[in-house]
Amino acid sequence: MLRTTNNKTSQTKKRVTISNDTGKGRAVIGVIVILAVLVAVAIFGMRFCWRKFYIENPELTVQEIIVTETQNYSGPKVAGKISVYTILSELGVETDSNNNIIELDIRQIRERLEQEPILKNIEVRKIMPKTLSIKFEERTPQAIIFCGAKTCYIDQDAVILPLRHKDDTQLKYDTTGLPMITAVQNPDALKPGEHVTDKFINASLDLLRKIQTHPSNIYLKIKQIQISSQDDLLITTAVPHSSSKVFAPNCTVIFPVFGMNEAVARLFHIASHYGNRPSITKLDVSYKTNIPLATQE
Repeated sequence: MLRTTNNKTSQTKKRVTISNDTGKGRAVIGVIVILAVLVAVAIFGMRFCWRKFYIENPELTVQEIIVTETQNYSGPKVAGKISVYTILSELGVETDSNNNIIELDIRQIRERLEQEPILKNIEVRKIMPKTLSIKFEERTPQAIIFCGAKTCYIDQDAVILPLRHKDDTQLKYDTTGLPMITAVQNPDALKPGEHVTDKFINASLDLLRKIQTHPSNIYLKIKQIQISSQDDLLITTAVPHSSSKVFAPNCTVIFPVFGMNEAVARLFHIASHYGNRPSITKLDVSYKTNIPLATQE
């Protein structure tokens, strides 16, 4: 007897479980929203406090402006001087207005004062809680120089000093005994308020500074410098100090434009070793050796 056996293939059913992250995502978003709200509230609070206690605080308004007084400048209006208070008022900076000292732009104030051609070393500071301090120095003339047909003054930084302020106030300088620089190339190009880059003028100013500040100078003072641009020389006319007879009145001393330090050293070496011989009328220290020297007969 034949039996037929039906072998049914057993099938294994696999179940795929899809995790549901929707709840977690919503929780993360909620946390982010809460944090954003807290940050926004914190920023708003900080800005509110900043404005309330600093920007709008009447105790932090500018109530005092301290200004250096110089020969040509003062704080308030003074006859014959330029008022710094007037300059500040152009910028809206006044003690009777609501100028908060924290928001005050001291860089703008300094840049405005730097436009004044005879001011230098400008310092603008805030002194908390209510004071603005302004300090500066005036440029002082070191020599007389011709700007075309006009007589001008030049300071140690080679800045041509104007004779009048732009508001037509006449500027005052101490010009007693100033030396003169002559034979300047292209004098019409020299403009008041501008810095001079001419090498001969700068060499002349350097020479004046070296002679005036030399620790061993008890001998002479330069009263005129004639530029010899073709020979790169500075031909000076000097007068002796009252305590010395080494140099004759209106003696001529010649310096090189280049190698100035060595030439000045040669000058004072000769003067210090000269003794009681006849006064020198001409000395050319542009020579390194065999220095030409002429004396009174």
